[in-house]
Amino acid sequence: MSPRICLLGSILLSGCALLPAPATVSELPSVNPAQQRFQIECGTPEECQQQALLSCPHGYQQVDRSKRTITTHQMSMGVADPVTGFRPSFPQTSTFTTHMLLVQCPRTPAQPHPLGR
Repeated sequence: MSPRICLLGSILLSGCALLPAPATVSELPSVNPAQQRFQIECGTPEECQQQALLSCPHGYQQVDRSKRTITTHQMSMGVADPVTGFRPSFPQTSTFTTHMLLVQCPRTPAQPHPLGR
């Protein structure tokens, strides 16, 4: 296999790790049956607010918010260069921040089916 193909594959694989995870929304149990509680995890505070508005279209109350930052270090294999011999790679550092938003909102009543079924 060509060293250039190996290098390209290494770049593509390491690039996949740099993509942020999609937002996740989890419904949590609520003491008050008239209220819903959601835990939202996302890449930016703005994305969390958008997800909160989608989860609570009639408005929400922010209960808690936090963020967690994780830094990873990765060392990939070097490349066999036909002219100079083996060329080592350099370590790559990736930092990811996950924002968490805890919201509560009024539970929306079930809507009747438009065809009456």
